[in-house]
Formats: sequence, structure tokens, C-alpha cells
Amino acid sequence: VATLALSKENNGQLKALQIHCCSNQTGRTEVSKSKMTSSALALLKNPDHLKAGKNTTLLSTLAKSTKMMTHEKVIWSDTVWKRNHRGAYQKRDLIITTSSLYNFKKGSYKNIKRKIHLNRVEKIVLHSSSKECLVKVFQDYDYWYRVTNIQEMLQILSSRYKEVVGQNLAIEAVNQDLNKYVTLKKDVGPNPSESPCSPPHRADQKRVAKKMIPKIEGWLTKCGYHRGGY
Repeated sequence: VATLALSKENNGQLKALQIHCCSNQTGRTEVSKSKMTSSALALLKNPDHLKAGKNTTLLSTLAKSTKMMTHEKVIWSDTVWKRNHRGAYQKRDLIITTSSLYNFKKGSYKNIKRKIHLNRVEKIVLHSSSKECLVKVFQDYDYWYRVTNIQEMLQILSSRYKEVVGQNLAIEAVNQDLNKYVTLKKDVGPNPSESPCSPPHRADQKRVAKKMIPKIEGWLTKCGYHRGGY
């Protein structure tokens, strides 16, 4: 299990650490850290790849969804592959705002396929040798995504999650098939979004986070990700 490591330098700029691990002949893990390149940091400054924040149709749909109770801002967007319960991959536009995750059909923003509030995200299960992950939701079914910019997406999601929820987003890196971890819609009933469940209490979330705190700081350590490998 791993969590994202982000800190601030004296000048107030975010210092993102690129961490990767390798195994030596004895099987022991060695960890190294280095600053991300300036080009990598530049990506974090402009991560709205679909320019969703300027799409009037999308903004209108978000406004209707929140009933103008909150002022949402798009902080990340990209086209990803969503895996369905049959194992088929479908192109979807994934939008992360300051309060929620939104799943849309590619290029179609009039109807939301699914909305997940950040405080309902339980954890991320990340496959350590691919760019696929499960977004696990409290008392609900998962979303299985393949994300080209997965490092960037998880950095931004983790940072905003901590601001909203007040704790680190749990990221569990696994080597096994994600099918062993996925919760499907059929596993939680026909209408999970309508079930009488509420977001977990802060104490429950802290217990989950405490249980999943890694011994080595930084989610990339366990995953073995580094930008040079992309």
C-alpha cells in the first residue's frame, strides 16, 4: 500500500518526488528519489487535456448536477479506457473536479454516466506493472480504468482528496490480476446508487487510512513507476 508524497519548498512551489524501486540479487528492495523534471511539473500546471473547463455544455451539465450549491472547477480531464463487467474496454472522458469524479461518454457531455463524490472514494487499487486501476467506492461498485497519464491523474486526485477529506488517499499497489479485487455492480445490488448509504464518518475513514499507511513514503515506491519508463 502506498500514499502520494508531495511537499512544498521554501519558495512555495510544489516539489514532486519521483520515486522508484528495484530489486537486487538478494531480493531486497532499494529505493531512490529524484526531483521530477520541469516538463513533468509543467504537466501538473495544465492537466485539463480535454479543455473541459472551457466546454460550455459540460459546465452547464455540472451546474445542473450540483444544483448550483457548489462551485466546481475542473482540475483534470482526459480520455481513458473503462473496462466493463464483460471485460471489454470503452473510451470514456474522465473529469476530476474540485469535489467529484465524473464519467462521460467520449465527447458527449449532456448526460453524466456516473458521478462519484471524493468523500465516497475508499481507495485506489493500482496494478503495479500496467496503467490500470480500480476506483473503489464505499458501499458501491468499482470503476476499472486504464489511464495513459495515470501518474499525473493520481497525483492530482490525491492532492485534492487530502484537501477535501483531510487525509491521504489510500493507494494499494498489487501485482495480481485486478479481477481478484474488483467489486461489480451485481455484487452490490441492482441500484447501488439508490441504496440508503451515506459517506463514511471521518473516524471510519481515519481507521482505513491508518491501516494502510505505508512504511516507505510515496505511492510510487511500491508501484515502481517513474516517468522515464513511459
